[in-house]
Formats: sequence, structure tokens, C-alpha cells
Amino acid sequence: MSEKNIWIIILAAGYSRRMGEPKLLLPLPDGKPLITRVAGTACRAKASGVVLVYNADVPAVADAVAEFPLVPLANDESRAGMSSSLKAGIHYVKERNAEAAIILLGDQPDMEEAALDQLIELYEKQRYPIIQTVYRTTRSHPVLFSRSFFPELLTVTGDQGARQLIRQHQDQVFSLHVTAQLPEDIDTREEYQSYLQRIQRTDEEG
Repeated sequence: MSEKNIWIIILAAGYSRRMGEPKLLLPLPDGKPLITRVAGTACRAKASGVVLVYNADVPAVADAVAEFPLVPLANDESRAGMSSSLKAGIHYVKERNAEAAIILLGDQPDMEEAALDQLIELYEKQRYPIIQTVYRTTRSHPVLFSRSFFPELLTVTGDQGARQLIRQHQDQVFSLHVTAQLPEDIDTREEYQSYLQRIQRTDEEG
């Protein structure tokens, strides 16, 4: 458990338009929905708490994570884009006096627990205002924002999430380089099938 009050916010309220069906509910080889892979990783990390923001039009996502010690938070404004989920999550953790929030995407099942713990440990030691994970040369999630940025995060709009804010404050962004492979987003049927094949190969090699 983190020494600081650091929360993880899982953004899981999209409409899966490219997939054509709720992608977070697609089955993994063990029969469980895809979102359970991300939820489990987040809940095993050293954060103080986890909140999962889901699309109010897809309540089955909340049902899928009922086994995990996290807070499911319905987003009634999902059509406004990713920013609406981000703001819902930030509102929630701000009310609980969080010192920092880690933003995680619900459609990146390859996310590793170690990457989350590295963010938490680095913030505990250095208190950087923004920490972004870098995989070799690619910047991606998870991203940590200190409480000082919560007011600005609550003003973001559209489907860009916090990208614009990161661009505007590059001088305050610390890059955390990790050895893990870049976790891919699963947006299409082809990406989903490729992910299942990777899992099968890993299981066979293991």
C-alpha cells in the first residue's frame, strides 16, 4: 500500500465504435471479460484505491469487475468523450483528498503491475507534478498527476483526455522509462484476435 494517498483511475467508458460491440466485455481464454485483466492489475498495485469509470449505457462492465476491491463509477456523459470520464474520476479522488492520481486505460490488458508500482514509488520519493511512462521511445499510459493539476484536469474537454495538458506543461513532466513492452490498445476485432494469440503463445511457452 502506498504511503501517500494515491489512487488509480481506470477509464472504461467508451462506446467501442471500431469494435462494433463492448470491447471490454470480450472474453479472454479463461472466460472472463477483458476488463478484468486491467482491473486485476490495478487492484494488485500499491495504490490507496482504484476507481473504474464505466459507461452508464453499458452497466455490464460494472458487473464484470464486481469481484475486485474497486469503486465502479457510472459516467452518464460518456458521449462527451474521454474527458468526461477523466473528470468524473478526478472529482471522485479529489473528494477523498488524493495526493495524486494515476490514469489507466481499460483497453490495455497488457499493462503491468510493475509499471504502476514504479510510478507510485517514484512519486513517493520525488513528488514530481506529472510522471509519464515511456516504453523505449514511446510515451503512453499510465500517467500520474499530482493534486496540483486536478483543477486543470477538471477543465479538459473532448476525447483527448489529458494529452493537451501534458503538452502545455512539458517542463513539469518527468519521464519514467520502463523495460516493459508498450501495452497495446485493443480497438478492433483484428487487434483482439492478435491479443488472444499472444496470450496462447505465452501460456504454451510458460
